[in-house]
Amino acid sequence: MFESLFTSQLAVHRHRTAPLRKEREQFLVDLRRQGASQATLWQSASRLVYIVEFLNLRNLRPATFQEIKDAAKIWLRNREPKRVRTVGRCAIYGFTGLARRFLNFHGYLTQPAKPSQPFSDRLSKFLTFLTLQKGLRPDTVKSYRWHVEQFLVWFATRHRKFSAVSLIDLDAYLLWQSKKWTAWMLRQAANRLDQVRLR
Repeated sequence: MFESLFTSQLAVHRHRTAPLRKEREQFLVDLRRQGASQATLWQSASRLVYIVEFLNLRNLRPATFQEIKDAAKIWLRNREPKRVRTVGRCAIYGFTGLARRFLNFHGYLTQPAKPSQPFSDRLSKFLTFLTLQKGLRPDTVKSYRWHVEQFLVWFATRHRKFSAVSLIDLDAYLLWQSKKWTAWMLRQAANRLDQVRLR
């Protein structure tokens, strides 16, 4: 596999002698089968060497997303300073994305446990109302669900009882989200959450 990607014998030797050679080759063969271009295969093969090095993978083992992110940051700091400034965030996404796909391909990506949903009974009743009473389509209900879940997680850090919810909370939540959300996302959230307040 590596001979078809690299012309330099030094590069071929490096890829053949790095840890998890067989597992890296299996992953690359699958990428090729899915139609990945030669450039994508070359970049993936090169990055996989760093992934196994900075995750310290001598043998396949479970790894969490946080561990992958930490490894990506260390890898980025060890690159040439000029390249770090120009491709920092993009490079981290490339590293973490490929590492997750590689580990998931081999069944070793540890999925984080989903935290319990605050006020889950209220959420369930609200979604039933949207489906049965308002007759909304499943994709619309899904959008409502996502926005309401986000709000309830935020709200639960400030209040213990759902009965305490008020317009002041909705405004405070939207102001908090405005630091990272677009105006369109904020309008969507406001519309969805106003319906929750009315229930």
